Formats: sequence, structure tokens, C-alpha cells
Amino acid sequence: MKKCHWGRNQVAFLGHIVTTTGIYTEKGKAVLNVKRPVDIYGLRSFLGLTSYFRRYIPEYASISAPLERLKMKDAPFVWTEDCESAVRQLKRTLMKPPILVYPDGQKGSQFYVDSSRYAVGACLMQEVDGRDRVVAYASKLLTGSQKNWISEQDGISEMEC
Repeated sequence: MKKCHWGRNQVAFLGHIVTTTGIYTEKGKAVLNVKRPVDIYGLRSFLGLTSYFRRYIPEYASISAPLERLKMKDAPFVWTEDCESAVRQLKRTLMKPPILVYPDGQKGSQFYVDSSRYAVGACLMQEVDGRDRVVAYASKLLTGSQKNWISEQDGISEMEC
């Protein structure tokens, strides 16, 4: 029973802080100390870390797109200003992540979806204390064939997210 915590208002669990009112990331500040990736292995490591917290980052797929392109097969590892900007934005967002609220099955929810030629995204919200609060964010880069489904992109958003 050493690992059990009873009667707590706040508990750290797998990199998250779980409270009575919501959940937020504990390790966002650790990302600040991560150095700029200099090769594909460092890039995969950085994206793995940030992707773990993607539910806290609105439009994660769009922000990380320049970095994801470097991971494509036979793509040269050429660091651009877009890559640098993506790293800065991901770090900045994780430094001050939103607090996500718990979903309440007794309340109505709003589900917002959006799509572009490259990515789809969604946000699930519920009203708490008179304010719309985020339950979760979701986003995904489109694959090569999905980019051709122009007329159905909002439907893709709903399916993928």
C-alpha cells in the first residue's frame, strides 16, 4: 500500500497532475531544457516527448508538421526556420499548458472540428461554471492519400480525432 495515496486533492501520475477539478501536465517544464535535435534520432525523441502531451496542445499536428516532414523516408535532415519555430512553439505551449476538465456525462458537450490540406483537428469542450472549458484536443497529419479527399476533410476530422 506504499504507492496508494488516500484523501489527496492532487496527485502526480505518469507525468500529469490530477486534481479534483482537472488534469494538467507535470513535465512541461522539462521540455524547456531539451536541446534542438541535430539528427533524426534526436528529432524522434523530441517528437515522442511532445506527442505524449499532444492532448494539451491545440493544433499539435499543424505545429509539428515541419518536424514530421524531416522524418519522411529519404527526406534529407535539413533544419529550417520553420523547424526552429515549431520547436519554440511546442516548448512555449508546454510551459503553460491548459488545465483540461473532466468530462461530465450529465452535461452537453461541444465538439469543434477543422481541417486543412495537411491536417485535421478537434476540440471537445463543456461548460463549467459558466465558461466553456477544454476536455481534450486532438489532431493528426493527413497521409498522402487522405490529402486527396478534399470534399470529405471535415468528416475525416471527426473520424480521426
